[in-house]
Amino acid sequence: GFPIGGVWLSNQWADIFQPGSHGTTFGGSPLACCAGNAVLDVLEQDNLILAAREKGEFLEAELHKLKNQYPSIIREVRGRGLMLALVMSTSPSDLIAQFRQNGILVVGAAENVIRFLPPLTVSKKELTEAMEKTSISLKSYQESKK
Repeated sequence: GFPIGGVWLSNQWADIFQPGSHGTTFGGSPLACCAGNAVLDVLEQDNLILAAREKGEFLEAELHKLKNQYPSIIREVRGRGLMLALVMSTSPSDLIAQFRQNGILVVGAAENVIRFLPPLTVSKKELTEAMEKTSISLKSYQESKK
């Protein structure tokens, strides 16, 4: 990646930012703008936004299945697109360790949240494999708490 800053506002809020009120080290350089445009080109050419929505719907449905399977561990599924999270009943630190042992990299947030942040280019096959490993992790975690 290459660092670039950007803000997208509706006309209603356009007067919030005045010249000089928002800046980044690389925000306006020609290289940063070229890199930013290249990213936008790929997003458009590969239809990554629609793909993220579709894959996110699949991932969210799978996480809801796990919530129904493990209601004593998972309180809620939340998020949007491919940025999804499980709200846990207790601190998820032991479960996060279990995820990592099973090859799934997740991030903890707040006191009781596990975030799933796959890349926009993730395949459905990779998501399916991740959900299988997530299920194994949850089962192992539940058994360890008995």
